[in-house]
Order: sequence, then structure tokens, then C-alpha cells
Amino acid sequence: MALGARARARGHYGGEKLFTLAAAAHGQPRIRALHPFPTHGTPKFLRSGPPIDGRDDTDLPYALCSGPPYKMRSIRGGALGQGATPEEAAALMVAHPPAGL
Repeated sequence: MALGARARARGHYGGEKLFTLAAAAHGQPRIRALHPFPTHGTPKFLRSGPPIDGRDDTDLPYALCSGPPYKMRSIRGGALGQGATPEEAAALMVAHPPAGL
């Protein structure tokens, strides 16, 4: 079963859109090292998967409440831009990497 179909079957809030954005981000080598973390309809990314190791992830980009359009933000950097497609949103993430990524 595809990730989006699994999300729909489980009733996740914004599930298919969240997984679509995570899949597009995975297509970008610089973002592939991050772990997608959907929370309250907002796809975020973490530096480590569960168990979370306590590193500060507030500099990582996230999509504001799914989309489309995908409004990309960073807690520290504010608005990064808007992508009409998941691929455009992932490109925005690559264009605004935090230090060390």
C-alpha cells in the first residue's frame, strides 16, 4: 500500500499531502538525511528519528499546514517562500539549508 493510501486509511490529518511532501523532500539528497515528522497537519523535519536525541531542530524548514500551496517557513528564519507543488517546496528547503546540512 502506498504511503498516501496508508495515511488516508488511518485517517491522519492531511495525510496524503504530508506524505507527498515527504516523498518530494526525499528526492533531494541534502534533505534525505532528515526525518519527516508530521504533526498537527504540518510536515516538519528532524535531524534524528525516534528516539529524538534532543538536538535543536528549530532551524529546519517546515511546511505550514500542508498545502498546496506549500508555505515553507523556518522558526528562526521566518518565511522561506511558497511552492505550488511538493517538488517546488522541497526545492525551497534546499535553497535555504540550515548550517551544517
